[in-house]
Amino acid sequence: MNDIPTYILNGFLILIAIYIFILYIKDKNFHEIPCYNMMIISLLIFFDNVLRIIPSGNIKALQYIQAFILIFFDKFLLNTLTVQAILTYFGVIMNQLYQKKDKIIFITSFLISFIISIILATIYILSNDITKYGMYWYCGDSPIKKVIDSIFIGILIAINFFCILILLVYLFNKIRQVSKGKIEDLDYCRHFTTILLMFFVNMLALIEQYLIIYDILDSNEVNVDFIYLSTCLIIDFYYTLNKTIYDETCFIFCNKPIKRPKNLNDNEEEILQRADSWSMEMK
Repeated sequence: MNDIPTYILNGFLILIAIYIFILYIKDKNFHEIPCYNMMIISLLIFFDNVLRIIPSGNIKALQYIQAFILIFFDKFLLNTLTVQAILTYFGVIMNQLYQKKDKIIFITSFLISFIISIILATIYILSNDITKYGMYWYCGDSPIKKVIDSIFIGILIAINFFCILILLVYLFNKIRQVSKGKIEDLDYCRHFTTILLMFFVNMLALIEQYLIIYDILDSNEVNVDFIYLSTCLIIDFYYTLNKTIYDETCFIFCNKPIKRPKNLNDNEEEILQRADSWSMEMK
């Protein structure tokens, strides 16, 4: 019975990912670099949750494969959240460079995240025994795993803190300029709130890993698993269930036209696109 809330949450996360994927297929407005990274986040959560509810049976090889893939997904998700902060930083603070090199920056960051996640998963599988948690298998704890995880999470926290802090300072200065009548208001307050929420969501996911690593959370497997899935739900809500998803849902199912701000030049529109993740101004 204690597993039921976890399975319900798992199913809910899977449904969200399927819905986002359908929207992505149906609407070409999602075929943009910021959306690619958002889709990666959604797909990682989807496959991670599907794999957690598939029993591997008594076949040892399948148990190790399941543990390896789950470790990879967990690390890749944290890396991808950090990549989103980096992409937003480049898109807003270094806009001209990003416009010229957006694909290179995205592909490079994706490959680095992928390789790091593969390396960590390989190290953990080779240096630790696997343990069963509920229906799935994962690697056990060891001193070397705690050290590597602590360094890995610490680096991601530092990157997120730097990129998002610079973004918040930039947007705060824009808000001050608007209040003094020096520039036109491009909804900078909303973008400031969006980036601030990114900080809390990313930090929640990262700090939670420290709590799990050092057994600060409840040691009961179901409780820890439920907390982890709840964090995944928060990530999904922030990164996928936002203004753009709402607009596109209204447009596809209700034939409701999407409203755009008036008098925005291309550069301003680009800044808004990069500053607000998926909350893009549609052309």
